[in-house]
Amino acid sequence: MSIKKKVILIVIILLYAITWFGGHRTHSINLQKHAAQLYVGALFKNKEMSDLARSEGLEEPQPIVVRKDGPKSKVKWSIPIMPGVLLANSYYVNSPLWAKGGTKIVLYYGISSKVICYLTKWMS
Repeated sequence: MSIKKKVILIVIILLYAITWFGGHRTHSINLQKHAAQLYVGALFKNKEMSDLARSEGLEEPQPIVVRKDGPKSKVKWSIPIMPGVLLANSYYVNSPLWAKGGTKIVLYYGISSKVICYLTKWMS
């Protein structure tokens, strides 16, 4: 194998490795942030609706049920399918009946990642 081919092969292997480790990490962080934003939004909505009911003299509304331990998210696995593109299975849970996950294609672009599409999806 010529030196040029070896260099190209090493560069491709490095790009896959960077995609795998960096993409997995940033997808996990982004998923965690998204779940936390939804969780805090639910807590805010609960307080807002409770305050409104009290100020109007109405019955206390049924709150949005959330996990006592806070949101949970996890990237179960990820595999680079080409440099900058991951096949990943991940989910988040905010309450027993408020969760979302599945297998998706994730674009990794160095500083962050973005879900391009879901291949399989579940919600509760």
